[in-house]
Amino acid sequence: MGKHKRFTAAEIIIGGIFTLSVDIISALLDVIPAIGWFIATLLQAVTSFSTTLWLMFKGGKKAAGLERQLIKQLSNVLPLVPTTFTAFMIETKLHNSPKLAQKMAK
Repeated sequence: MGKHKRFTAAEIIIGGIFTLSVDIISALLDVIPAIGWFIATLLQAVTSFSTTLWLMFKGGKKAAGLERQLIKQLSNVLPLVPTTFTAFMIETKLHNSPKLAQKMAK
């Protein structure tokens, strides 16, 4: 878990398709009052957690930071917004470009 490994294009595509499909399912569930919104938020939370684990296994040291996790989990309650896909794409870009991540941290 310690070595920093970049995401390959295939991993980004597979992860993107997975997270986008979760967002589409969540958007469809958001139409159902109350219970649908709850299930969609739970589904997105589990997906966010799994992508965080993936980043950690790739050597992302800051992937499990409290501030980052709070932002990801709070964004999951937004209805009809592809939050898990967007978060995955941003995190993989920052993970594959450590210099960009350092600039953003300043």
